[in-house]
Amino acid sequence: MADRLWGERCRYAYAWRSLLDARTALAFGSDCPVETLDPLRGIHAAVTRKRVEEPDVDSWYPQECIGVQQAVRAYTLGAAYASGEEGLKGSLATGKLADVVVLDRDIFQIPPDEIPRAEVEMTVLGGQVVFRR
Repeated sequence: MADRLWGERCRYAYAWRSLLDARTALAFGSDCPVETLDPLRGIHAAVTRKRVEEPDVDSWYPQECIGVQQAVRAYTLGAAYASGEEGLKGSLATGKLADVVVLDRDIFQIPPDEIPRAEVEMTVLGGQVVFRR
């Protein structure tokens, strides 16, 4: 849809690599209800520049791909920084909220196309387990 509506200006949309190269702090979230709330799908999209539903389609402006570590940072510390809460959350450190998800696989080690298939095994909020598979 973006290509149809924005035309050549799409080159500047979601320009994650260009923004990082310009030393910009990325803060990821969701475009829900336009897109899913699922951050694993968002990480996949940032890393592959592809939609899960269209695995055989070429990456959209592949020069804007970023690494898994950079995408995770944008969803965690970057989002906390954007809200002025990086001293409270966004990373695991003494004195910060212990908000964590445990996945069934290491998304830093698997092929990027497998990231959306990772499943949450446990969720910890404020140091308390609130979900366990």
